[in-house]
Amino acid sequence: MKKIIAFCLLLTPFLLRAQGDTIAAGVYAWKEPVGGEHPVSPVLFEGSSADMSLLEMSTHAFARKQILRVTVPSTEEQLLIVASGVLSIRRGTTQTNIESMTTNGRVDTPKVVDWMRHSAPTPLLLSGSVLMMAPGERYVIEGGIGTYYLLRFRSKAPAKDSASFVIDIGKTVFTPNAKGGGRKYFERGTAYSRRFEMHATTLNEGLKSHDPHHHRAAEIIILTRGRAEMQIGDSFYPVGTGDVVYLASNVSHALTNKTAGQCTYFAFQFE
Repeated sequence: MKKIIAFCLLLTPFLLRAQGDTIAAGVYAWKEPVGGEHPVSPVLFEGSSADMSLLEMSTHAFARKQILRVTVPSTEEQLLIVASGVLSIRRGTTQTNIESMTTNGRVDTPKVVDWMRHSAPTPLLLSGSVLMMAPGERYVIEGGIGTYYLLRFRSKAPAKDSASFVIDIGKTVFTPNAKGGGRKYFERGTAYSRRFEMHATTLNEGLKSHDPHHHRAAEIIILTRGRAEMQIGDSFYPVGTGDVVYLASNVSHALTNKTAGQCTYFAFQFE
């Protein structure tokens, strides 16, 4: 019996290392980005996960007179989420287009559009809009004023062919339910993820999202409105507007709305 216990103690650190997660599961408070000629973009967390060799979340600000040109490295993807205000974003020198699928005349989940094949006026993307930028992609933020989150990521698996896409919150549909409601954004494979699923949830006052559970995919939650309490394992943490929660693979978790009214949050899983 003692030999078995000793073997398990030796094995445990190996299993933890094999998991490959260097980011602690927890709440990462919103850090205000500073705009200007040389913007300061605070990093909320960075490291690796079970599936990702690179995972970095940062906050950014854009001032009206700026023009920001970005080239995504060929070794990573980037997810941009407009946090506040409105931004005008153009893919390289090709203008963007946003479409939605319809089912029997009803607007459904936003359609992912390859910007390469379309030309339209540059959209003004409001808070809650999302852009997924493929490796090597070029884009320009050329107008508006606001803040945004940027997630940089790279899987441990080889990259696959994948196109950039944009989802305008104005083209999504809010679907009410008994707990509040939600918006579907997308669920698909990308260049550096086998599966990436993203949605937004609105939760009524005092309610819990679900009983504590866990899943294989890592998850990130961004509280965009209100206050909440996040249970991670057996511990409870306050979450404020703008805060980001990182949940490693197979970490038990649940969120409870602590707002006098509804709270809203993004949730996305990736593996």
